[in-house]
Amino acid sequence: SRGLGDVYKRQQLFRQALPLADRMLLTRIRRPYPGDAYFPEWDEAAWRLTASEARAGGPDFPWPYAFQTWERKK
Repeated sequence: SRGLGDVYKRQQLFRQALPLADRMLLTRIRRPYPGDAYFPEWDEAAWRLTASEARAGGPDFPWPYAFQTWERKK
């Protein structure tokens, strides 16, 4: 099983890798979640949304979500 240390390590990895990334593949769930680890804040103005596929949700996952591709502006 994964503990809080693993969550913290992943959060740190995202924070450290984000300045090096030219492209991000995100899944955005249209529902707020309480928690102790989140994807780091990022400057959306520095990125361009190049693809987005919205899903309404369904019986296995009832909340709307979208698969998104973001590319850093040059």
